[in-house]
Amino acid sequence: MKSKIHIVLVLISIFLISCGSDPATQSDLDGEEVIVELPYGEGDVLMLEHSDMNFSICYGSENDSLKFSDFSGKVILLNLAASWWGPCYNEIPGMDAMVQENFTEDQVAFITVLDDLGQPHTCDSWGNHGEMNYPYIIDDGQTYFIYEWFFSTTNNPDFPKNILIDHNMEVQYKLEAYSEELLKLYIQELVNSL
Repeated sequence: MKSKIHIVLVLISIFLISCGSDPATQSDLDGEEVIVELPYGEGDVLMLEHSDMNFSICYGSENDSLKFSDFSGKVILLNLAASWWGPCYNEIPGMDAMVQENFTEDQVAFITVLDDLGQPHTCDSWGNHGEMNYPYIIDDGQTYFIYEWFFSTTNNPDFPKNILIDHNMEVQYKLEAYSEELLKLYIQELVNSL
């Protein structure tokens, strides 16, 4: 009887571990391996392979691509949006106003991460809805990485999401919805620590 219970406990443990996050390793500043579990949580530092990954820019920059590490030393706001979801589209004017009125490019990098382009908006039609010219990158189809780095995709992904990363590439806040006042407060807190 004890052996059956032991087998059941082992199977349950294996199941729970396999349903958990995807572990990945990276070296810390001392060269020691550190296990980072995906999705990233608040307080996790982006792995080098993620901060140095190139993403194609589809709108809002003279450059063709960007890496998050390009913005090291700044606060990064990643706005995860889906082109088919009205609340994502409707937040653009408020986000633009908040950026223009409160922050400079020297302090904060604003990056919109678009999913499901062409349903119904293209990258250009999405970008032309706003007044700002911050970069838009695509996280769609085969290149669907960024959402999975920060949120579980076991259920259908939901949008909008906002991620705040500090000047040291540490995830500080993961917001499940858009709140202009809350974003402004959190960004200002991170800018004050620069």
